[in-house]
Amino acid sequence: MLDAVHNRLTRLATWPAVAVLVVVFIACQQGFTWRQHALGPDMATPDARFGYTPGEIRDLFESWGPERRVLYARTEVTLDVVFPLTYGGLFGALAARLFRRGPWRWAVMVPVVTATADLAENGTLAVLAWQYDGQESPAVWAAAGFTVLKVVGFVLSLLLLLGGGAFGRCCGAARPGTAPDPAV
Repeated sequence: MLDAVHNRLTRLATWPAVAVLVVVFIACQQGFTWRQHALGPDMATPDARFGYTPGEIRDLFESWGPERRVLYARTEVTLDVVFPLTYGGLFGALAARLFRRGPWRWAVMVPVVTATADLAENGTLAVLAWQYDGQESPAVWAAAGFTVLKVVGFVLSLLLLLGGGAFGRCCGAARPGTAPDPAV
């Protein structure tokens, strides 16, 4: 499975594809800014927090009211589905380029697992917002777990990319005399 994922991400790691992913990433950030403004700038969305409890989500959903809960749920299954697919593809493709051989090839799985956790978080939070009945839901604990996994994975992905880039630059990851990778 690792080889299949690594090969697919390596094929994605072309300059045109990376450029498109970066543009979509930036567009998603603008979408999140719009959503935050529409929901209330003082109310951080659950997926923008490191953790939360069922009571905190109940209070947040209650303060939003039905219209803003529906807006949040809709953006969780649209905008917030595009975003993890975008950063998962972008970070995974870059990791595949940086970690081509040896035991570090597993690094491509970090953004894949991170994006998967983000998608699970988004689906769970959307269902919770749509089905909100004024009560605390124990399903919030699952969403909070996915959120923590997403945040840790996102940071780890960035650290792997920075470390892999620095290692490649300072320690000569590409050996002299080897042919450049044709996908670049």
